[in-house]
Amino acid sequence: MNTPKYLEIAELIRIDIFVKYTKANQLIPSIRRYAQIYNVNPNTVSRAFRLLEADSIIYPYRTRGYYVSENIQKKKEEYGRKCAKHLLNVLQRLGYSDVEIENMIEEVIKR
Repeated sequence: MNTPKYLEIAELIRIDIFVKYTKANQLIPSIRRYAQIYNVNPNTVSRAFRLLEADSIIYPYRTRGYYVSENIQKKKEEYGRKCAKHLLNVLQRLGYSDVEIENMIEEVIKR
């Protein structure tokens, strides 16, 4: 199962925004800059930006570039919950009990 490159890039940019560009209405790097960073075609980054725009992570402002959306903290929390649910689902499918999962997570946190 091959994930399309623009989806991979969108995920990398999403995390980059959640970590580095945490303020609403903050300018993010340009499509060209992200294309350089990830060594991909600008069209790939453009598709990733459209996906992030559809997810209300970023918005375009005329010809000035893309900015972080107003509700970025809410989006970050939703993403964290989604990741946690995915991890829980995978561990349950592997046959771990809730207690075993809780112990694993506590062990990882303590490291």
